[in-house]
Amino acid sequence: MIAKFEVKEEKYRIMIITILLAICCFLTYYFHVVLKDDRIFTHFFYIPIILASRWWQRRGFAVAVFLAAWLILSRFFIITDVGKTSDFFRSLIFIVISSATVFLSERTWKAQKRIKHLNDILKAIRSINQLIVVEKDRKSLLQKACDTMIETRDYYAAWLGFLKDSENFAIVVGSGFRKDLSQFCEQVVGGDHPPCIKNALAQKEKLLIEHKSRECRDCLFKDACMGEVTVIIRIEYANRLFGLFAISMGADIANNEEEKMLLYEVAGDIAFALYNIELEEEINRLAKFPSENPSPVLRVKKDGTILFANKAATLLLNAWGG
Repeated sequence: MIAKFEVKEEKYRIMIITILLAICCFLTYYFHVVLKDDRIFTHFFYIPIILASRWWQRRGFAVAVFLAAWLILSRFFIITDVGKTSDFFRSLIFIVISSATVFLSERTWKAQKRIKHLNDILKAIRSINQLIVVEKDRKSLLQKACDTMIETRDYYAAWLGFLKDSENFAIVVGSGFRKDLSQFCEQVVGGDHPPCIKNALAQKEKLLIEHKSRECRDCLFKDACMGEVTVIIRIEYANRLFGLFAISMGADIANNEEEKMLLYEVAGDIAFALYNIELEEEINRLAKFPSENPSPVLRVKKDGTILFANKAATLLLNAWGG
C-alpha cells in the first residue's frame, strides 16, 4: 500500500515539474520575443529548481542545469536586442540555489533517516522487553523474539538457539528464511553445526560477524537468506552461555555501531528472560517438595490453625481429629 502511494506521488511530482518547466520555456519566449524586455521574469524559475532539488536531491540538480542552459542558449536561437550579460549571472544563481537546496535537503534526509533508525531501534527493544515480561514458555519466547526482530528491523532472517549444555542445542527456531528451516533446526539440534556456530561457540567475544561470501561457502543453508553477512551474538547472563542469536543482514547495517548496541541489548534481555524462566522452573520444583513428600508436612499458625497439610499428613490429621 505504501509502495503504491509512493509511486503515485512520484508521478505527480514529475507531472508538476514538467508543467513548471513548460511555463518557464514559454516565459522565456514571451519576454524575449514578444515583449523584448529584460525584466526579471526568471524569478519564476526558482519554483521548479527548489522543488526538484528538495524532492530528488542531486538528481533534481538537472532541472537547474536545464533552465540555466535554456536561458543562455535561447539568446542564440531567439534573436533579440535584449542584453545577454544578465542571463549568465542569473544562470549561475540557478546553479548556486540548486546546490544549496540539494545540500540542505540531503542533510535533512539523513537526519530524518537517523531519527527513524533510532526510533526503530527503540521500538525493537521495547517490543522485546514487552515480550519477555508476558512470555514464560521458552520456545515460544525464542520464536516470537525472532519474529519481532524481523518485523521491526530491516533484517533478512533470524534464528535463535537454546543450549542444553556448552555445545548441544535443545531448541532452535527462526524466522524470515526463504527455505524451510526445519531441516536446519534438526541438523543443529542433532549436533551437526555449520562453521558459523562452531566459531561462535569457540570464541569468547560476544559478537561475531560472518561474511556469506567467505565463511558460508560450504554451508547447506547459505542460500536460505538474502543477507550479505550473518551477525551471531552470544546470549549470556551471570557468566553462563544460554545460546546463540543469529541475524542475517546487509553489510552496512552490520557495521553500524548503534545496530550492534541494539543486538547487545536484545541478546542481554533474552538471556535474562531465559535465566528467569529457569529460576521459576526451579522454584516450582522446590514448591512441589512439601506436597510430594512421603512424610507428613504441616504448616500451623500459633493459634493452632492449619495453613497447609500434604497428602501424607491426612492420616495424622484424622488421628488427631479422632
